[in-house]
Amino acid sequence: CTGALRFVPWLKAAEGLLWFALFVRVGVDQRGFVAAVAVKIGAVPYYLGWAGWIALLMAIGRLHPRASCAPDMVGAFLWGPLMLSASLLGVGGCASVCTSATNLVLHGRCPATRKGSDESAEGASDDSLESG
Repeated sequence: CTGALRFVPWLKAAEGLLWFALFVRVGVDQRGFVAAVAVKIGAVPYYLGWAGWIALLMAIGRLHPRASCAPDMVGAFLWGPLMLSASLLGVGGCASVCTSATNLVLHGRCPATRKGSDESAEGASDDSLESG
């Protein structure tokens, strides 16, 4: 990347160093998850996107020396932050985000806003509506 985007490779390098520092600091029981996140959210999408982008440019005859800038930007601004966020949250944090997001989409609220007695009453009324 050139011009105003000269910082993109440096940002990617900083994200990699942050991930490594996080990997070193997490407990041994979390390292497998953090490594899997780096591969599945960081490396694989980036490399597939890069390969697809380069193949597209080659197919249409527009391959140029700075062709990797677009996939690098996507990696630096999307995949890198997602990888770092998921690694920082860990297994439990990712699971709670997924549960909260599911409840928000399906029920219009997060689990923290539900009360224990309301859940059982709501569940009973939902079951009776579905069976009847």
